Amino acid sequence: MARSEQEIISSIAASIKEKDSSIDVTKGPLYNFLISPIVSTVRNIELSAERADALLSLDMITVRDNSEEISAFGNNFKVARGGGTMKKNVRCAVIGQHPLRFPWGFDEEDDGCRRMKLEMAQRIMELRQRGVTEFQVACDPGVGLYAAEIINILREKDKFLRLVCVIPHEEQATKWTPQLRERYFNMLAGCTELDCIDFHEQPDAQLLAYQRIIKQSGVVLAVYAPDLADGSAEDKAVSYALALGRPVMLIHPETLKTKWLNVPTEKAPG
Repeated sequence: MARSEQEIISSIAASIKEKDSSIDVTKGPLYNFLISPIVSTVRNIELSAERADALLSLDMITVRDNSEEISAFGNNFKVARGGGTMKKNVRCAVIGQHPLRFPWGFDEEDDGCRRMKLEMAQRIMELRQRGVTEFQVACDPGVGLYAAEIINILREKDKFLRLVCVIPHEEQATKWTPQLRERYFNMLAGCTELDCIDFHEQPDAQLLAYQRIIKQSGVVLAVYAPDLADGSAEDKAVSYALALGRPVMLIHPETLKTKWLNVPTEKAPG
C-alpha cells in the first residue's frame, strides 16, 4: 500500500539520522530543496504501482456465470436476459460491517482482507455485467471505501458506469488517519455524483446515509456476517433493506460464501 507523505518523510529522516543525528530533514532549506521533491516523487511512484497492481488484479478476474442466481435476480426485476446481459439499468447500494468487526481490522495487507476485496470486485463485476450501471456507497471507512475504489478503477475502462457517494456529514473524515483521509477525498473526487445528509454530524448520520442509498437502489450488495450483528448502523441498514423488499446479496467477510435474500429462487411463470 502506498505510504502517506508523512510516512515517507519519517522513513527518510530515520535513514539520515542513522548517519548524522544532528540533521533535521523536516524543515529548512534541506527539506524545501531536497526532501520535499523526493517525497512527492516517491509518493507518485508508489501510487502508480498500487494502481497498476489493482488494475492487474481486476483484469485477471473471470466473471462467473451463476445462472441460477442471475435468473432469480432477473425474474425479481422482470427483465429479460439477452446474450447473458440484463436489459435494464439497475442501481446497487454497497454496504458492509465496520472493519473492526473483521478479524483483520484495518490491516488491508492481511490475506483475509485481500480475499474479501477480490470477492467484492468479482461480485461488483458480475452485477455490472448483468445490467447494474450505478453503484452507491455511504463513504464509510471500510467496505464503502473499498467498493468505491474498485468501482472508480472499473470506471477508467467503462464510461457508462456511475458511482454515487452519499456522505453522512461534511466532517466525516476529520478524525480518520491521514492515509484514510487522502483515500476518502480521492474517492469523492473520482465519483460521478456526490450527496450529503447534513453539513454537521447528527445522531444516526451513518445509518441515514445507508438508508438513503438503499432507498435509491434496486438491489443491495452487503459484506455482512449475521453472527457478528450487535445493533450497529450496518445491522439496521440490512434490516431496512429487507423491510423495503430489496434483493440483498450477502457476502460473508471470512468464508466469502454468498447468499441472496429477498429473491425468489423458483422460476418466474411465463
